[in-house]
Amino acid sequence: MAFRSMITRPLHLLAAAACGAALLVGGAPTRAAVLVTGDVTPSDNPFTSINQNGTTGEFTGNEGIQEYVPFFGNIFNPPAGTPDQYTFEEGDTDKVDIEVGRTSFGSLLLNGGSLLRYGHLVIGGDKEDANSGPSDTEVTGSPLGVGVVRIEGFGTVYNNDPDIIPGGLEGITDPTPRATDGGFDVYVGLTGSGTLVVANGGRMEIGDGLIAGLATGSYGEILVEGFSTHIDQRGNGEGDDSLSQMLIGPAGTGLLTIREGAQVDARNGAALGAVNSSGGVGVIGGGMGGIPTLSDTRGGQGIVTVDGLGSTWRIAGGLSVGVFAEDDINEYTAEDGRGEITVSNDGLISILGEDEDDRMVIGRFGRVQLEEGRIVLEADVVSDGVIRGNGRIDASHFRNRRLGQVRVSQGEKLLVVSNAATASPQSDEIGAYFMANEGLIEVVGGEIEFQRLQQNPGDAFRNRVAPATMALPEQRGVILGQNAIMRFQSGLNNEGVLAFTAGDNIIGGDVVNAAGAVTTLSGNSNTTFENNLTNNGVLDLAPDGSIVTLTVLGDFIGTVSAALNVTLGGGPTGAAQSLLAVAGDITLGGELRVALSTVGANPIDPMPGDEFEIISGASGLSGAFNLLDLPALANAGWNWFIDTTDSDVTLVVLDIVPIGGDFNGDGIVDVLDLAIWQGNFGLTMGATGVLGDADGDGDVDGADYLIWLGQVGGAGAAPAAITLAVTAVPEPSSLLLAIGGLAALGLTRRARCEHRRLPR
Repeated sequence: MAFRSMITRPLHLLAAAACGAALLVGGAPTRAAVLVTGDVTPSDNPFTSINQNGTTGEFTGNEGIQEYVPFFGNIFNPPAGTPDQYTFEEGDTDKVDIEVGRTSFGSLLLNGGSLLRYGHLVIGGDKEDANSGPSDTEVTGSPLGVGVVRIEGFGTVYNNDPDIIPGGLEGITDPTPRATDGGFDVYVGLTGSGTLVVANGGRMEIGDGLIAGLATGSYGEILVEGFSTHIDQRGNGEGDDSLSQMLIGPAGTGLLTIREGAQVDARNGAALGAVNSSGGVGVIGGGMGGIPTLSDTRGGQGIVTVDGLGSTWRIAGGLSVGVFAEDDINEYTAEDGRGEITVSNDGLISILGEDEDDRMVIGRFGRVQLEEGRIVLEADVVSDGVIRGNGRIDASHFRNRRLGQVRVSQGEKLLVVSNAATASPQSDEIGAYFMANEGLIEVVGGEIEFQRLQQNPGDAFRNRVAPATMALPEQRGVILGQNAIMRFQSGLNNEGVLAFTAGDNIIGGDVVNAAGAVTTLSGNSNTTFENNLTNNGVLDLAPDGSIVTLTVLGDFIGTVSAALNVTLGGGPTGAAQSLLAVAGDITLGGELRVALSTVGANPIDPMPGDEFEIISGASGLSGAFNLLDLPALANAGWNWFIDTTDSDVTLVVLDIVPIGGDFNGDGIVDVLDLAIWQGNFGLTMGATGVLGDADGDGDVDGADYLIWLGQVGGAGAAPAAITLAVTAVPEPSSLLLAIGGLAALGLTRRARCEHRRLPR
């Protein structure tokens, strides 16, 4: 992503500095150790002694870091009754906070099985940089501080609230307890730059919040790596809920990397580039006795990477990726918070909780990249950002809003699964759904599948229309494919635009093209619908003059509200032909719109004897088009005829002259003419005499039947010369028809997919 390049303080440089500092202090430790160098408060003076008060049993005489170390002997003669451990450097009277790198460089290395307990931990910044006065609510201070903290090795634990978090320090009795506990937060990059590394089996237990990159201009990076390495962030703090969450880049730049089987728990929600798990902006306060407080900033930049088998980010509560505008999409501005998540190589993000507050929201500048990774949650995914890549998302409901994009590229497969039992329970301005799109879904050379674990009627994926607002126009959801495979296990209800613009495409599941919707094929694409296709809207074949083939392996149904748009000709020669091929039953209905292509070296100029197969059927055919919009022919005496024998639909150019009920122009009104009338009965516009329009009013109805009936057995005559004695028109299905005489028209079938001119 473009904003990744903005990161100018690589973690490995800071970590290298920390390791170098540790070596300067005393080389590689051989026992439990806390190694401190540089700008660290409380300071750690290795030359001060530890003195035990014989009366109280308290240790005095050292101002430094408080460390718990397993006790393997009566080395320091601990008081009777103390646990099998001793307390190191107990003389400090203010043990609440540790600050590493306040205004210059400082490092703290915890390893070798050390157990460290403190309250707030500030890495990269001074806690006094944050002011909470009524006239100054912005985090301020010097950005010069650089701090590095490394916690590594099995059995090494940092724990700032053992009364809450079960672990190695549970039940410890502090001989000199802190007078007050102002909180249990960890800040990585409060106002300056901070790096936190937990590695090689180390463990960090945090009672309250974990925040990386808090202030504007700050930088915080957290690396958690190695099997059995774990950060457990509880979010149990009192007061402001936002600072009790895991915030990555709420106003500055924050990074969290989980790899090589490590695990991170955020038990009170998490946010990237936002101040809370709902994706909000605004004031957050609390922490360290009301410090720090953020003003109404528009958000920062948060980046999270979860990589490798076993690497897991577990979140109890919601997750926001960037700032999210819940109700008013116009709230988005150029300064809105940015969030980026990458889940790769079997990494996992697991979000627990079924309430609306436990969902995953992706803001306009949010990005989710899957590289054979997985995101699983019990609540919903709602996105205005970009979701792309190769992996799987399991959610209760999935909604890609009007600004959202789902993109799958060459060789990738994205699986989106709805695990809900019922349609969306929350209020939705467009209606209930399991999975829905109002933005863009684009598959180029890849595969996408939308799957329902519980099949119920009406579960189809909805490609919807976002209604107009006071500031925004109506927007149709778009699903676009090029050399794409799209599978909708419970079907697709297309209310917007479904377009295939190149290559060979496959779409699985029953597809309903709703009234007002558009399904289009262009760019010489070949698209196969593996199941049924019902057209209530517009089905547009080759509007660009290319040659396309639409294959329906199930049934094709055209309803009275449908329109089938076909362009005759096109391709390099101008004489090639697009085709709708149906393996199942065909039901005709709606409007047939035909245009002539002007593309190619020799565009089609229809002449008598020409025929154009537009629908090829392999099973049954029923129904008829209700409206016809056919191109004008060069001669007024020529007519379009629709041949539906052999379950195909073929347009034929005839130069016969129909008169009255003699529709085929053979000089006699008989059952052959009746078959023509019956085959086109119901046409309300665009009919001519060769299609059964005896009275010349453009439709085929009962009046035309009465004209035929009055002339049957004789020659055709103009309607004005006929006197009819029959007043009731029977339904065509009640007539005993002798159908099959259409062969008397002398029509010859054309080769499939290619127009052919017949000899005259």
